[in-house]
Amino acid sequence: MISPAGRPGVAVVLWDGEIGGTELLYAGLAAEMRRTGVDAEVLFVAGAGRLAGRLEESGVPFHELGFARGRDILRHPRTFAAAVGAKGDDGAILPERGFIGAALRLGGYRGRIVAAEHGALILTGLSLPRRGLKLLNALAGAWADDIEVGVSDFMVSRMRRLPHARRLRRIYNGVDPARFAPAEASAEPGDPAVGTPLAAAIAARLIPGKGIDDAIAAVAGARARAAISLRIAGDGPERACLEAQIRRHGAQDAVTLAGLVGDMPGFWRSCDVALFPSHQFIESFGIAAVEAMASCKPVIATRNGAVPELIADGETGTLVEPGDARGLADALVTYAQQPELRRAHGEAGRARVVERFDIAVCARQYLECLGITTER
Repeated sequence: MISPAGRPGVAVVLWDGEIGGTELLYAGLAAEMRRTGVDAEVLFVAGAGRLAGRLEESGVPFHELGFARGRDILRHPRTFAAAVGAKGDDGAILPERGFIGAALRLGGYRGRIVAAEHGALILTGLSLPRRGLKLLNALAGAWADDIEVGVSDFMVSRMRRLPHARRLRRIYNGVDPARFAPAEASAEPGDPAVGTPLAAAIAARLIPGKGIDDAIAAVAGARARAAISLRIAGDGPERACLEAQIRRHGAQDAVTLAGLVGDMPGFWRSCDVALFPSHQFIESFGIAAVEAMASCKPVIATRNGAVPELIADGETGTLVEPGDARGLADALVTYAQQPELRRAHGEAGRARVVERFDIAVCARQYLECLGITTER
């Protein structure tokens, strides 16, 4: 399965195992790399947390360094470098650019370093000292990293504005299309003519700027024209405000805050259309949108950050301007009234995921950055 050089070793580094989009992506990358014959292991700077069970299920070995804080790697660079080298003597994949790569080099690590930019670069509203730290961090990564990866063309364009490694590459995040394959029972969309509501869904952190307030307003405004329900997966500091908004709209029977959902494939299979309505929050990618597309669901989204790279407007979903609740409502009504359109957009969306956003493609491209080739 592997080139004659043997079985390469790769360390996939994570800060901790608090399950989020980046953590799940890296767990999937490590599992996919192992399927191709690469000895990929996950190294947690702190602890494995809730991700430990998922890694064990997928057969991915992991190691916990037990550092209390990320800055501890600067205090103990040799320990850090030795731990990474023991797991990945051929290369390391880092969850961010900057001082983490510099600590590896200072500690004596000699393998290739690939550091990814998942969106920390586009944080807004930073003070002058924080902006200075961001610049210093970029300089440290530019010195240490062999290749720096942006998860979208949008991110790569932002990375070019600051010091960066000699080589930049765009690698889209990926999902496992088989895991999100639509069930046979959900292949046929509901018939609005017999009163079946259009089931819309969102998966997002409940934080300012994600546009969930716009989505609630859109559903409330569209209900005079079509039967629509909305289920929202996720939790966060905005939950109480969103609950109050639902009550103000009198939409308690139509909008449900489902909290944290463990079975995301099942969540997407239970809906007809997905919403990805971010406005002030700039999206560096959009894994929830890709999961929905893999599940054969059209996606109604905003033209925000990297989102237009994911969704082909009028082919796999519908794009509106950020903050346009009326546009979201109009798109919901269109899909409610045209089940054949949402079926076509859903099928096109899944085909797009298989072509561009498959975790196998993602893993192969990261391995290429490390100079590792496989037969798969």
